[in-house]
Amino acid sequence: MVGVISVALGAWFVPYAHAQIATYMVGIMDRMVYEGETMRVVWIAPYGRTEVGGWVGVFAVGASDRRPIQRADIHPTEQFGYMRFEMDRPGDYEVRMFSERYTRVAVASGMVRVRPDSGPSSFSDRYHLSVADRNVTTLTPLEINWHVPWQKTRTRHWVGVYERGAGDREYGAWMYIDPVGATRGTAELQIPDPGRYEVRLFEGSGYTRVAELSQTITVRHADPAQPSGTYRLRFDRTTASPGDMVRISWSAPAGRGSQDWIGLYEVGAGDRQHHSWQYVSGGASGSITIRAPGRPGTYEARFFLNNGYTKVGESSNRLIVR
Repeated sequence: MVGVISVALGAWFVPYAHAQIATYMVGIMDRMVYEGETMRVVWIAPYGRTEVGGWVGVFAVGASDRRPIQRADIHPTEQFGYMRFEMDRPGDYEVRMFSERYTRVAVASGMVRVRPDSGPSSFSDRYHLSVADRNVTTLTPLEINWHVPWQKTRTRHWVGVYERGAGDREYGAWMYIDPVGATRGTAELQIPDPGRYEVRLFEGSGYTRVAELSQTITVRHADPAQPSGTYRLRFDRTTASPGDMVRISWSAPAGRGSQDWIGLYEVGAGDRQHHSWQYVSGGASGSITIRAPGRPGTYEARFFLNNGYTKVGESSNRLIVR
């Protein structure tokens, strides 16, 4: 029987995640966020575990294990990872980890506090940057969450990606941000070359730097075994009721193996926040049958390579659950 543990994961998470850890751990990276911001969670699972159905959930403090506010599944072949949760309701929350169904195996130390974003008196008086995942491939766009002051929502800004230590004028990928009255949003940038990078935010069209990401972004080569060709996904229907069985047809370049997989996601969720997933059968085409989520919403399917998170395709249509 696995005992429940309470841990605080910090800067040592990455080196320890590569070791053969023999227990479950989960930790909160953002202790205080504002309404509408992303709260990041890190987790570690025992080396060599075989069970499926593991997941991490966000709960109101003191709530039953069967009443998560949000949850994200853990891929059974992964030993560690990052997750992000969009916190859209002020309050105090805690994070718990489960090995299967409702078998609780870890609780994050402390709690996360979500504060209301009520205009210029709160988070709106400062700039902020965060990313969905600090480790991406040359095929995976870097998702950058930005927040600008309430007073600056009519001013053009831009975000740039830099090699570590580069000058502000030595940017690589970049794009303009036009808030048009919004204080927050997401930018996606493709980084073509492997390496270690920084993210910076500038006001106007010049080089007035107003924010930078405190963490380093690591970009690695995409799966070198990926063949050229096109990956396609399509739902057999566009509406379903919660719990319905839905078929997803797929096609891929010839010669792919049986470790590629398809995940079902709520639109806008990070690649590690799949609702459910299933391996493909190999070959050049086929279909899988997957259960529609129990929560109404709009969902999409994504195709990944070789037991990892190298995304090579998204569904051409979406599934509305209602």
